[in-house]
Amino acid sequence: MAIGDQENDIKMIQVAVVGVAMGDGSSLLKDEADFITKSFQENGFSYAVEKYFFNR
Repeated sequence: MAIGDQENDIKMIQVAVVGVAMGDGSSLLKDEADFITKSFQENGFSYAVEKYFFNR
């Protein structure tokens, strides 16, 4: 899993098994992501990890 929020994260998202874009991230990154999580303010990083690693 790779989690990013800006255009410089696009390549990382593309090569990851699961590419996650932050909800408040770049729209270009969101287009490449497998999943768009919540925003930074809504603890999107934790939400994505819990969803994919702990199936919550």
